[in-house]
Amino acid sequence: MKYGNFVYGSPEDIRGTIYQININNYFNIPTIAKSLLTTSKQQDGQACFEKGVHTIVAMLLGVKGFTNAGLLSVDEIFSAEQLVIDCEIVEYCKNILRSEVFSEDKLYIEDIINTGPHQTFMDKESTILNFKEYMWDPKLFIHENLGQWTDGGSKTLYERANMVVKEILLKHKYELDPGIKKELDKMYEIAVKDKKLEESFRIIK
Repeated sequence: MKYGNFVYGSPEDIRGTIYQININNYFNIPTIAKSLLTTSKQQDGQACFEKGVHTIVAMLLGVKGFTNAGLLSVDEIFSAEQLVIDCEIVEYCKNILRSEVFSEDKLYIEDIINTGPHQTFMDKESTILNFKEYMWDPKLFIHENLGQWTDGGSKTLYERANMVVKEILLKHKYELDPGIKKELDKMYEIAVKDKKLEESFRIIK
C-alpha cells in the first residue's frame, strides 16, 4: 500500500508462503515456493537475505521446489549473477537440512577416547576418509580468512558470481538452427527499415 508494489521478500510475504503451505498440505497439493523473489534492485545483502530466509523457512516446512531464481526488483530485472547466487542459496539451505543417520559406527568412539586434551582429530583416518561427506564446498560463499581473501584479489560476491557466469557461458556454443536464423535475419532487416517501428521506441521527452 505504501509503494503500490509487491512486497516479495518481506516478512509478510514469507508468512503468506507459510499460509499457502498449510492450505496446500490440507488439500494435499504440492507447494512450489516463490522464495527467490525480492524487491531489491541489486545483487546485495537485502536480496540474498530475503531469498535465503524465505527459502530456508519453506524448506523447513517441507517444500522442495523453488522458483524465480535470478530475478530482482520483483521481476523487472534479470541478473545472471543473481541466478548463480540463488542456486548457491538453495544449496546452502539444502546442506543445513540434509538428513543424517547416527549409529555406533558413525560416532567413532575409539577416536574420541584416544584423542586427549589439546589434540586434534584432523589427522585421524576417520576424518580423512569422511570429511568430504559432511563438508559442503561452496563456489561463492567461500569461508576463507581475511588474509586468504586479500591474497586472492579481495573479490566481492558479485565478482565471484560474474566469474562463474563467464565460465558457464564459455563452455557452451549457442547456435541457432540455420532455418530459424534465416527467418530472424529477415525479420531484423524488415525492422531496421521500418521507421514507424523505430519511432515507437523513441523516448518522448
